[in-house]
Amino acid sequence: MISYKRISFFFLVLATFSLLPAGFKRLTCGFKMTKIVFDLPFNAAWETDPSLSKEELFSLLSQPFTYLNRGTQSYVFESQDHSHVIKLFRSDKKLFFPQKKEGKMEQLFSACLLAYKEAKEETGLVYLHLNETKKWLPTLRAKGPLGQHFSIPLDNYRFAIQKRAKTFQTAMSEALESGDPEAVKKKIDSFLALLHSRSKKGIRNTDPALGRNFGFLGDQAIEIDFGNYTHNSTTDEWEIELYTHLLRNWLAENRVLQFPL
Repeated sequence: MISYKRISFFFLVLATFSLLPAGFKRLTCGFKMTKIVFDLPFNAAWETDPSLSKEELFSLLSQPFTYLNRGTQSYVFESQDHSHVIKLFRSDKKLFFPQKKEGKMEQLFSACLLAYKEAKEETGLVYLHLNETKKWLPTLRAKGPLGQHFSIPLDNYRFAIQKRAKTFQTAMSEALESGDPEAVKKKIDSFLALLHSRSKKGIRNTDPALGRNFGFLGDQAIEIDFGNYTHNSTTDEWEIELYTHLLRNWLAENRVLQFPL
């Protein structure tokens, strides 16, 4: 007769093994090489002129990159010198449901092109690669979330390279902790100038989030997340007011009252 303890032990082992895949996925942040593979033909509309020389680009990509984080649209790796990030666009089901894959992909790549061609200053974008190439780009040395090493032949993947910015929360908090009101004011002024600059170019972001969308290069505000950019025919005062409201709330939550907006 099988004892109760043996049955309990059996189910405990079974439950443990059933949780292993989910636990491993969390540890690796879900990153797999197969999740950044797009089976797409060449599209002339996705071609861009490089803003970096070949020497500058290869110098940047010659250093190792380390996993930083992920979003719904990309996996992000940071350069060893902390100056840039490379965003490897995701092709897995979390981004593209089968019946909507083509439309979602078109929206993402269109947003990237809009940001690269018309808003480099506002986004910190320096390079965009949406078509596969042959023997043009080097192989990226990358370290994953668990320290595992990857060799990524960049010719085969779709990605963007962007200047590495501090997040909105980090940069603003540091400015507040410095005790220098002028440091806070510079960042607020730059953030508002960014909104007006982008809006004047007829560009809007359909994902109205403050913390995850924006960051700072020193005192210069940039829009980290450009994956939901769209063309807008007129200056979007409503969007500016929305972000100003979000900023006002953030300042109030952090008890910053000397900068009325």
